[in-house]
Amino acid sequence: ARDEHARTPLHLAAWAGQTAALEALVAAGADVALGAVDNMTALHFAAKKGADCVACLLAAGAPLDAACERTGKTALHIAAAASNGPVIEALIDAGANRSLKTRKGESARDLVKDNAELVALFRAAHAAPAAPPVEAAAAPETTEPTSFGDEGEDDGGDEDAFI
Repeated sequence: ARDEHARTPLHLAAWAGQTAALEALVAAGADVALGAVDNMTALHFAAKKGADCVACLLAAGAPLDAACERTGKTALHIAAAASNGPVIEALIDAGANRSLKTRKGESARDLVKDNAELVALFRAAHAAPAAPPVEAAAAPETTEPTSFGDEGEDDGGDEDAFI
């Protein structure tokens, strides 16, 4: 089932940080690769919530490098913008492509600004080669609105606003 923004119960559980609900939905066969409006996957929403939610989705095969259509942000960009170190580390360890850029041309490393602890995560990961740049997975065609009610903002706020 999908709501008016093409979100599934998996998207909503990820947004709410409900790991037990994610586990139950995954066990019941929920598709972890489905994108909602703007191609935001459950992993995008979980990236701001916590490493447990991210780990659940990664174990179920969630696409690491799916990009939001409007902003070009991946889950790694969202975790970096939220200064979520444990999630950044989990995504990098899982092989997230650190070289992908947002529509504004920012890498996830650019989004952590001068946070020394988070910069260190990217420096440590730099010792291992980053995956080559790839195009984000094609998003499904949609006639729905391309935002979640945050018109005028482009700071990754999509994953917070649930109408």
